[in-house]
Amino acid sequence: MSLSRGLPSPWKQRRTEASMNLTYLLFSVGVPFAMLVFIWRRYDRTQRLRQEGMRVQGTVLRIDPADSDSPAVLHYRFELPDGTPLTNKYQQHRESWAHLTPGAPIDIDYLPGNPKHNQPAGKGTSAVEFVLWAAVIVLFAMLSVGMNLRDPESPAEAPPQAAQPVPLKAYAPPSP
Repeated sequence: MSLSRGLPSPWKQRRTEASMNLTYLLFSVGVPFAMLVFIWRRYDRTQRLRQEGMRVQGTVLRIDPADSDSPAVLHYRFELPDGTPLTNKYQQHRESWAHLTPGAPIDIDYLPGNPKHNQPAGKGTSAVEFVLWAAVIVLFAMLSVGMNLRDPESPAEAPPQAAQPVPLKAYAPPSP
């Protein structure tokens, strides 16, 4: 029987630390990657709607005003050329929709091959918005990974210290 029966062996401790580091690394890379995929899909859909989309006139059904926790939501309805009615809602944080009222006409872009992908004309994720969000997400991931890869055992570099004063010899005048 081993005397250290209840204590973790150094191997188990290293394995646990490696497991924690791997989990942290997956989290610090996986979450930003998922966020990048999400923002890329929004940007890609906006670009496809602008390039391949069909424009129809829809009708505003209602507007849920913004509050402190959520943006204003525009509910609208439109019909496909074959007469099929579709309803949807759209929200964007910087948009208030105050200029619209229920019953007002609104231009809607939709993808002919998949009409459930639609949004008010001219809205969506812009290239500038995509680049800014991507930069923030990538920066977060780099900092997070860098912090994970830093060796916690090594002491942090000490800031340079001011030179210590060296005591000078007392001046004694030469003897006559």
